[in-house]
Amino acid sequence: MISRELTFVENFYRIRNEVKCYSNFQVCAEYSSTLSLELVCETLRQLVNKYSQFSQQVVLDEGEYRMKLIDGYTLGDVLEIVEDPTLNMASYLMELNTRMFELGNNKPLWRVILLNKNKLIFYCEHILFDGTSGLNFHTKFKEIANSILTSQPTTLFRGMETVLLETPYSLSLSLKATDIIDYRPSWTVLLKTVIELKLPKKWSKFILSYINGQFAGQLTEGSTYQRPDLNKKEIKFDHLVRILNIPQEKVSQLLAIARSHSVKFTALLYIILHLSLVDILEVSDTKTSIPVNIRSQIDMQKATKLSPAYDPTFGLYMSGITIHAPSLKLLRDSLGKSKKINWEFARQIQSEIESLVPDSRMLIGLISYVDAEQFVKSSVVEPRSQTLEISNLGSIKNPNNEDQIKIVDLLFNQPIGVSGYFECNVAGTDIGGVNLVLSGLAQLSDEFELFCRNAEKWIGFIVD
Repeated sequence: MISRELTFVENFYRIRNEVKCYSNFQVCAEYSSTLSLELVCETLRQLVNKYSQFSQQVVLDEGEYRMKLIDGYTLGDVLEIVEDPTLNMASYLMELNTRMFELGNNKPLWRVILLNKNKLIFYCEHILFDGTSGLNFHTKFKEIANSILTSQPTTLFRGMETVLLETPYSLSLSLKATDIIDYRPSWTVLLKTVIELKLPKKWSKFILSYINGQFAGQLTEGSTYQRPDLNKKEIKFDHLVRILNIPQEKVSQLLAIARSHSVKFTALLYIILHLSLVDILEVSDTKTSIPVNIRSQIDMQKATKLSPAYDPTFGLYMSGITIHAPSLKLLRDSLGKSKKINWEFARQIQSEIESLVPDSRMLIGLISYVDAEQFVKSSVVEPRSQTLEISNLGSIKNPNNEDQIKIVDLLFNQPIGVSGYFECNVAGTDIGGVNLVLSGLAQLSDEFELFCRNAEKWIGFIVD
């Protein structure tokens, strides 16, 4: 059996699967034309025979968890067909959140749902793929499908029994991310971490105000939003989901307004979403998590030396940052009836993001210094501490007018997990605009409804 050891990041996600504190994430694309079963089959066949991540599993081998390549599999092993014109997508995403992948067998850790002949939902276990991989799945699917339609190759299609990958094959295991990305924390990162964890908060706040980000000196001691009354020991993934579409015309307006104030889209979303939560959070400080794509940190020279055909399109290349900011209630109250954004504060958020992102790979590197199993299991029983997560995959463009198939709409969704209360997952296209998939705990149904209504209002206020 060809296998390799897990990286500390992969092992972290393995444990998350083991204790069932995360299920899967989904990226759904609506295509401009009907996708025949034959086209889906041949596109997937070419995809899985090029990228080994689609054929990797985690196994226990002589007491050690390792990554291995599985044996061949068929279309029926990965494809589900759903025909339901009345299907409510938000409700369906809520159902998909409950699906778990099983490690340790000979089955792929991903699935595709062909919905109403023109939508594809790719969902997968996080140990193999990050959110960017989900977006890239549809980019590559569109590219391969259009190539097939142009060349019209002859294939042996046998329905759901069609073999997508058969042994022996020429695939190799993906490179270990730790071999091509330097996750080692700098002394500065280690010092900040020790100060935050070990010193009394009033001392750490004072010290970090000089060496840390924009807001460390403004935080109120012990006031971060928490609801200890919400029991998270029983994880059901019964999160509420609402889809808020921003048409492309309004997206262009929002981007233009943000750029005129030296602010990017994620920072603008931060402001919109936190203003939408003000009536819920009141005077509480906020902790906001933002996942980061760290493909730019890959040592490509080393990667291609280890594997000449190396391609970072698919894989687990992510980290994250946390913005700990003071209450926005005073900000909202100071606006009065003008309903305008405080762009100075927005620029502070933008600056905070830009200052934290370069070291984000080092922050995830801190996991290598702790007992990952104890860390994950303790997070299941400790009170939730994260107010919001904003995960922005970006947008798919359709630059080639000659393509027979385009991607007209894109959704990204994932469960909240065990740390947070609210979530916003972002993805879009240059045709259908941007979709915000808002999520909230089922126990906070009233608060979630208010959050969604406010978000829609604030977007309208800015554009209008």
